[in-house]
Amino acid sequence: MAIWRKVNIFLAIFSHMQVDAWSNYRRFATSFFIGILILVFGYGSDIVFLQRKLKLTQKQIVMTRELMQRKKQQVQQDKFNQQEADFKHTTKPDELKPGFEVINILNSLEKAIFEAQVEPFLFEPQAIRENEFLVVYPIKVEINGGYKNLIMFINNLLKLPYSVIIEEMDLQKKIVNNLDSLNLRVLLAVHKNKKIKVRARSTVNKPALSIQIPQRDIFKQLNRRKNLYLWSSKELRFLGLIKQGQKTFGIVSDPLGGIHRVVVGDKIGLNQSQIMAIDKRGIVTTKQVDNIYCGE
Repeated sequence: MAIWRKVNIFLAIFSHMQVDAWSNYRRFATSFFIGILILVFGYGSDIVFLQRKLKLTQKQIVMTRELMQRKKQQVQQDKFNQQEADFKHTTKPDELKPGFEVINILNSLEKAIFEAQVEPFLFEPQAIRENEFLVVYPIKVEINGGYKNLIMFINNLLKLPYSVIIEEMDLQKKIVNNLDSLNLRVLLAVHKNKKIKVRARSTVNKPALSIQIPQRDIFKQLNRRKNLYLWSSKELRFLGLIKQGQKTFGIVSDPLGGIHRVVVGDKIGLNQSQIMAIDKRGIVTTKQVDNIYCGE
């Protein structure tokens, strides 16, 4: 009996130890599993954060490279524009070939604008006009600049190897960057003879017709206007008109290169014919023989 009692006590102690071991094992497994979950979620959130940070850094690097590339292109473009502005051109084509297009005229006008150092605002070809003999390429041009620069631009038009006529001209004062400037809007008509090969004239080492820059602004009264009786009407050239308020002024050049501003009522020519009307086509006087038309 004593032996069986000892065996029962041993079995009871052993079973209690098994229960405690199993409980400890479950606790350990639970703690270990929870630790693994905490570790995984902790590192997972860190990995996600690092991935987002890496993507943001890569995006910033790409944006920085793009900005540097744009800056480099802008510097190159500014350098190219400066070279174009400083470029002094000479027009010397051999002839106006059958492939003559508006692009040739636009390139020449663009060079004339760069040489005169004026600021272009509008460069717009209009509908081509055509008859039996001529093809007319109208182009609207609007530029800003100083008085002398605008005169230089008109002189450059006279040097072009094409027959250029100013059909309309509108000159107004304008304030740009708190500085007085002039806004010139002109409608140019470039003519090409359809039946005659027009040979372009070279401007190299040849004196070209040009307008002398007067000392006074053409918005002001010109004393030289009273000297228009020194030339016949055929020697005078109508350059265009200027609208200032409700008044219309005609711009006339004389054989010496001077320019004059005239209004209705003034007298011009050797016959002292009185001006009756001024429009984009020219000046109409009391005597038809003294009329001055655009392009004559």
